[in-house]
Amino acid sequence: MSQRAKSERTDPDGNAAASAEASVEKSAGSAADSAENVSFEELVRRLEEAVRKLEGGELPLDESLAVFEEGVRLARAGTSRLDEVERRVELLLAGEGAPRTRPLHDG
Repeated sequence: MSQRAKSERTDPDGNAAASAEASVEKSAGSAADSAENVSFEELVRRLEEAVRKLEGGELPLDESLAVFEEGVRLARAGTSRLDEVERRVELLLAGEGAPRTRPLHDG
């Protein structure tokens, strides 16, 4: 949505609704940027926090969507980190012969 369109949106009282959207988008953008600069454990903590907020059911729709989007970004960043660690472990094991992987838990 363009900046102009955002500024033209109003709530039922005639107040601009764009400022709330802009702050939600700004915080979501900064969350994506910072997800790459924090530890895996911090990603998990922030993802758990997002889940608690959403499960609480007290957030307005726009804020719920922003928290959900942040959670998706955090989950993807965490998955990417885990994939990278798995590749590194396989490379380390490759020095001892062919990489060997198996499930952690027998199903």
